[in-house]
Amino acid sequence: MPSLTVRSIVPTYYEQIGSGTPIVFLHPPHMDHTVFLYQRSLAKSFQVVFYDFRGHGRSGVDPRPVTISSLAEELYRFIDRLDLEQVVLCGYSSGGSVAQEFALNHPERTKALILSGGFPRVNTFLLANEFRLGMALVKAGRHRLLSRVFALTHKLTEDDERVLYDHCMRTDGRSAYEFYESSFRYDCTDRLHALTVPLLLLNGTRSRLTHPYIQQYARSVDRFTSVFIDRGRHMMLTRSHKPFNQAITHFIKRLDAAFPLPR
Repeated sequence: MPSLTVRSIVPTYYEQIGSGTPIVFLHPPHMDHTVFLYQRSLAKSFQVVFYDFRGHGRSGVDPRPVTISSLAEELYRFIDRLDLEQVVLCGYSSGGSVAQEFALNHPERTKALILSGGFPRVNTFLLANEFRLGMALVKAGRHRLLSRVFALTHKLTEDDERVLYDHCMRTDGRSAYEFYESSFRYDCTDRLHALTVPLLLLNGTRSRLTHPYIQQYARSVDRFTSVFIDRGRHMMLTRSHKPFNQAITHFIKRLDAAFPLPR
């Protein structure tokens, strides 16, 4: 199990496979790197890095508060420790908040940004209710219920369900709640125009949680691409993983053709 100490306090769990352009995958609260189990196949074409935020999965628990800005800075140190000069960040749901914060603060280290069900802030009725429900369950100590919901909604097979459930249950409740709360309050709307890196926004045609944000990104970000996954829902990275992975592959290969890695 590879791990390293990023903040000199707790170990950070990660997996790094493949070669080529590095893609770092960032998960939402109360989950971990296993939500990207169907993105491991991208290692055939790229270097893929799966990473557990502190207090989640197999990473250690840090007593200091979890915020989007602190997670983004820990990600910066993590990338430094792996000697990755420039990365593609792929953030799923609230993992996208950390990805956006990193790209805004460190554009020189960001080759591109991929947001799966991404949003610059939580300001719609549906999305706000999703957050409130998650925070309420964590605060009430209903970790088994929340883990079961995530495992059931993201699984394709019974093995998927077991793995996802077991890993969700590793989450530290305080860390998950603070990640949820910080994501709920996060707002980079007024800074979107400063995103200079290419942005790929992935949404499922059957998911309405983040559709209202598409036009906002289109108006604010110059190098913007939007792709809809046919019949996909919010959890399309597992349930519709083949077209999801194809969209990522096409996007990055097009970038690599225009901006090849230095030899």
